Formats: sequence, C-alpha cells, structure tokens
Amino acid sequence: MKTALHMAAEMLASKLSKDAQPSVNDVLNWYNHSILPLRSSTPYTIDRFKGYIRMLYGNQPDVNGVCGDVVSFLFIEFEKEFGHFIPQYAGFNIGAVLKTGSAHFNHISVILYPFSLDNMMPVSIRTNNTGIDPASVQFPEDVTNGISLLENNIMVLDLFYKEQSKTLKEWIVARNYKNVELKIGREENFADSD
Repeated sequence: MKTALHMAAEMLASKLSKDAQPSVNDVLNWYNHSILPLRSSTPYTIDRFKGYIRMLYGNQPDVNGVCGDVVSFLFIEFEKEFGHFIPQYAGFNIGAVLKTGSAHFNHISVILYPFSLDNMMPVSIRTNNTGIDPASVQFPEDVTNGISLLENNIMVLDLFYKEQSKTLKEWIVARNYKNVELKIGREENFADSD
C-alpha cells in the first residue's frame, strides 16, 4: 500500500515529467520491436520439466521460460524501460490476465489496460464463443461500455506464445478460450498465482 508521502512524491515527479509518460503505442512498439525478438523459445520447445520446477519453487524472470517466468521478465523489463511510468498520468496501467485452471492448464500474460478500470481490479470474467460473457462481470456506474472497454481497450502482450500485441478479444479468440474463467488485475494481484 502506498503512503500519502509516496503518492505525493509520485504526483510531483509526474508533474515534472508529464511529457515523459509513455503512451500505449510507445509500449506496444517497444514490446513488438524490442522484446519479442528476445524470445527464442516457443511453447512447444520449452522443457516440460521446467514447468514442474516452477510449480514447486515459483517463477523466475526468464524470457525463454514458462508463461509465469515470461510475465515476471516482462514486468521487470517494463520497469527498466519506463521507470518514470505513473499510471494515472499515462492513462493506462500494466497488469496481467490469467486463464484459471490447474497448473498444467492455466496461462498468464501481461496486459495494458485503461486506468479508468484500475479501481475495479482484480476482476474475474467468463468467456463465451465470441469474447466476454456480459453476464459474468459487473461494472461500477462510472464505467461506460464496460464489455467493449475490456475486450477492445485491454492489450495483451503474450510473450510466451511470441505473439504481436492484440486486444483481449483477439487474444481470447486466438487462444480458443471458450467458457473459461479469466482473472484480470494488477501485478500484485497475481503474487500467489505463480
């Protein structure tokens, strides 16, 4: 939890560096052109034994690791590249989307989501054949066009599958996630999900 002093320091820093805040497009370009080429493994070439080790000992940042390793790696690299990032001034935040399930059948990826959704994180949703099941999520009164906002304004950075960035809806379709539960939230919401 951030203290009032920490938040005041962030606000001062952001006022001094407001022009330096990255845009979503800046981050997507960085991911697509600088980060994606670093991954040489594909999901089908990763040693399955590595996955069992991670289940026992937790994830380690690794660009060529299992999905949790890759997410840890991407969070660290984001912080290195955009150390001055302050979500409320940039207008978006970084987080993750987790397809829930057993350790063998879950999957986690990094997301960029509109800062207007920050207060409702974490959120669990269900998918249907075409995207998000509207009945599976309740939105605060101040969030308009909630399903569209989630499906079309959340960008997924799925480094594990070595894919270009895509919208959450495109990612759901690409992964063939029909009738599954997804948990969406900030980095700290997944500390126990490794």
